[in-house]
Amino acid sequence: MTKVIQRALAIEVAFKLSGATIFILFPEWCLSHTFGLLVSALTLPLLLCIPESPNAAANRALTYKTLGVGEVALVALFLGKALKPKSSGFSTEGLMLSASTLVPLLAWRG
Repeated sequence: MTKVIQRALAIEVAFKLSGATIFILFPEWCLSHTFGLLVSALTLPLLLCIPESPNAAANRALTYKTLGVGEVALVALFLGKALKPKSSGFSTEGLMLSASTLVPLLAWRG
């Protein structure tokens, strides 16, 4: 695996763990503590893809597919709830912000 990909993975891990910490400590800024814990748990496969190994490319592809499916579902959920903010219990701004944080990751992996 190239050093560029390793650095990109390390940066993504840092962003995810930073975001997860904020989600856990300040649940009023996002959907819940559960979201922060889920982000933390799903960061582990990224960490495991950073070291050099013969299977790095295959592991990275599986990790990206796994994370991508969850992130697409979350973006759809956030945007769907943003259309009906009163029934969702969350602000439109909060839902849009939550969706917008995932879109760049999906684009980078695309």
